[in-house]
Amino acid sequence: GSNGVGTLVALSPSKGGSANTEINIYSDPYAVWSNFRNPILGLDNFRSTYNGMRGLPYWNMDLSVRKNIRVAERFSLEAQMMFQNVFNHIVFNDPSMETDSAKPWGTLRSQRNGPRTMEFGIRVSF
Repeated sequence: GSNGVGTLVALSPSKGGSANTEINIYSDPYAVWSNFRNPILGLDNFRSTYNGMRGLPYWNMDLSVRKNIRVAERFSLEAQMMFQNVFNHIVFNDPSMETDSAKPWGTLRSQRNGPRTMEFGIRVSF
């Protein structure tokens, strides 16, 4: 399996999927799902057995620009612009890794971060 996002996979109904196409982190989710089983208590060490099951990478870019303008000795203006998620980059939540069914295995269904937001402000000091 890979740790990248963006593979469109059409699961056949015989492999637990539907006829529609979903975004999945694996190119063949059924093949990856068939390599896992539920852990057996007392036999499996969770960290060594399931160490390969990690979440998706997360990154977000914020930007803040501020300019202070002195008009007089005791009077100044400050202009500020703040951007959250500047590039409007989507970050998905970690997929479901339930070992009971192959249908939701690796499917990305919800977004972790919000869309781009911008805030503009002017502050007057005297």
